[in-house]
Amino acid sequence: MGRFHKKDGQAIVLVLTILAVVSVIGFTFMYMAQTQLRGATSYLARLQTKYLAEAGINHAKELIEFDKQSNTLDTYEDIWRVTFQGSDIDLDNDGVADSKWFYVQDDQGSDIGRYAVLVSDEAGKININTAGQYSGMGISPGYSTFEISLSSFFDNMNLDS
Repeated sequence: MGRFHKKDGQAIVLVLTILAVVSVIGFTFMYMAQTQLRGATSYLARLQTKYLAEAGINHAKELIEFDKQSNTLDTYEDIWRVTFQGSDIDLDNDGVADSKWFYVQDDQGSDIGRYAVLVSDEAGKININTAGQYSGMGISPGYSTFEISLSSFFDNMNLDS
């Protein structure tokens, strides 16, 4: 009647083992595909950020070059200053919003990114590394803002204070 053979049930164990191995391989490929997708998305975002930053830099360069060709005197009304001036974001971390956002759009008019630019005129600043006592050898050790002597700076530069 019902004799059990030693080979009964081996087929189901073999099928379950193969199914488990194929499932593990399938899940591994799914995980790898998700990882690749995340990496590609991250790369695309970094590339887009880089190009937006370059767009801001090129925008500022063009305005400065245009201003350089049109006049020789810097004022607060120069195109490179007025164009980027706004109250959207604080780019120099002084607690006062000083720039505005420029939105970049694709061909369909959807926003794909934004940038803000702050152009500041450095000509009116004093180099604190040369504002201290002049050593006579042309080398200054550098000073903190508490050690600056503007009168000795003007004297060393042969300027009237």
